[in-house]
Amino acid sequence: MYYDLLSKCLERTGDYKKAFISIVKRNEIKKNLPENVKFEKKIVLNLIQDYKKYFVKKNIKKFSSNNEILNNKNLTFLVGFPRSGTTLLDTILRTHSKIDVLEEKPFISNIRDNFFLSNNSKINSLEKLSQSTILKLQKEYYSYFNLSPNKIIMISFH
Repeated sequence: MYYDLLSKCLERTGDYKKAFISIVKRNEIKKNLPENVKFEKKIVLNLIQDYKKYFVKKNIKKFSSNNEILNNKNLTFLVGFPRSGTTLLDTILRTHSKIDVLEEKPFISNIRDNFFLSNNSKINSLEKLSQSTILKLQKEYYSYFNLSPNKIIMISFH
């Protein structure tokens, strides 16, 4: 994108004020792209605030730690941040014949959204999760992947 390149050039020449202005222009353009407009900022920020208010010690203690989980030894999560080396690691791991590396799609958020829609969108409905519901949600998540017994599936988040 033009403003990305411009800001980098201006930064390298030491014109930080103009570089910053270019980044602001770039952000305005990116903010209005169709793939970014689909999220309403206020809704996302409110959701984050709701999570922060709810997930405190007294509420976390309401959850049982004795829940049975599906154990899938072929599933590994690779979590990283931009510029942390996960893309390079992905590339290296993809060369192994017994490893498939997948990008995390919105699987978790889809399952979360469906769960909350069926529970009146109340965050405290998490407290009522039964063991069978937890296992059902895990199976639903695993169903998104073609889990082969002879391959390790790495889910990459970056």
